[in-house]
Amino acid sequence: MKLLTNFALIIVLSITCYTATAQHSEVKNALAYRIIAPWEGFDRDSDITDFGAYDIGAEIAFSHHFNNYFGLEIPLMLGIADLDKPNLGQISHNELFAGLSTLGRLQYLKSPDQRFVPWINGGLNFEYSEVQDLRVSVPGGIGLDLKVAKNVYLTGGASYRLGFNTENERLTLKGGLKVLLGEKGEKEEEMPKEPTDTDNDGISDDMDECPNEIGTADLNGCPDSDNDGVKDTEDKCPNIAGLANMNGCPDNDGDGIVDADDKCPNEPGVPENNGCPVVVDSDGDGIADADDKCPNAKGTAQTNGCPDADGDGVADASDKCPNDKGSAKTGGCPDSDNDGVANIDDKCPELAGDAANKGCPTIKKEEKEVLTFAMRAVEFETGSARLKSSSFEVLDQISGIMAKYPNYRLFISGYTDSTGSSATNQRLSENRARSCYSYLTKKGVSSQRITYVGYGEESPIADNNTAAGRQKNRRVEFDLKPE
Repeated sequence: MKLLTNFALIIVLSITCYTATAQHSEVKNALAYRIIAPWEGFDRDSDITDFGAYDIGAEIAFSHHFNNYFGLEIPLMLGIADLDKPNLGQISHNELFAGLSTLGRLQYLKSPDQRFVPWINGGLNFEYSEVQDLRVSVPGGIGLDLKVAKNVYLTGGASYRLGFNTENERLTLKGGLKVLLGEKGEKEEEMPKEPTDTDNDGISDDMDECPNEIGTADLNGCPDSDNDGVKDTEDKCPNIAGLANMNGCPDNDGDGIVDADDKCPNEPGVPENNGCPVVVDSDGDGIADADDKCPNAKGTAQTNGCPDADGDGVADASDKCPNDKGSAKTGGCPDSDNDGVANIDDKCPELAGDAANKGCPTIKKEEKEVLTFAMRAVEFETGSARLKSSSFEVLDQISGIMAKYPNYRLFISGYTDSTGSSATNQRLSENRARSCYSYLTKKGVSSQRITYVGYGEESPIADNNTAAGRQKNRRVEFDLKPE
């Protein structure tokens, strides 16, 4: 009876300690069952009076977790031990004993899914048996819980107890099973979890079909850039307001053909005519009579429905070369050197030139100066058509210019002053022009490229009444022109 009375006292003290330290109810509780055995490495027989000299024992422990890191554990222990009888000086074998502890517990439990939970504990231990009075000790332990199922752990550890009235402390091992007794308190369950809204559009992610884009409630959280009621992911025209039955694209004339594919977006038409109304096309060239300048002759859109035999984009009626491909710039005729002058009008069709020169290149300034200089530099014996040797150099230069401009023709014109009869002067001017012609042909210039003529005393450039004027009028002029 004394054992039960003292054991009740132990329970009252432990509950008082638990009540004093417990401050929260919204935490998980647990119940553990462990087998206790002594660590054989210690000298068990050194002092038989050790109140912890168990042969074997067991404990049932209730624990209360305030949070993920701190809790309170109350183990109830029962076991068998060899104890001395203090009053009789005898050893009592296989005596029953009981113990109750109040232990603070530190653990590392970061998440409910954590597999390994390490812990340490420490506090006060009260033990009693019929052989000995109430004994108090300070236990400390370390251990590890291993999760094997939901709310179920294998638990094991070691404890070392320091006694206040014994000389021999003892290390014991323990192991068993631990079960969590329920989820956290009702208050926490009653608090609804704040819904996640990643894009902050007021629609929770579990209801939001586009959780990463700001959208509207009527489109289940998806954006609608053009506000036409069709979400962007399904809108083929996301930046232009359109119709739902047209996949978000506009159809201004309501003919069932989206504007982007409708050649007549402002007037109802038919698909066979690309959205345009049915029209009359007499010549069947695909161009409506109303737009066809040649409604009875097949043509092309480029020529407004008129024929274009050579396909150069110039209607035959306006094409100067209807059977030869050209361009509108040259009236539909070819332009081989691309100088803007049609071959039929180009004196130099293979050599780019100017329209002013009939398609031939412009003679360089310095070469024109040679021709001008020749008018003064070419001289003849007095009253004769014989060239002076001083004239050869400038005539050689003219020969070289002729070689550079193969598409040009040289025109040689002879003149005299008014001295003598007109017939004589006419004949002399022709002979002098011929002398220049003969010299150049001997230098390799084709005779077909040179034309010469004499003008006698016609077209004077100075006063024939003065010696200086008459000298200027006695001249031969050289003029290069495209053939």
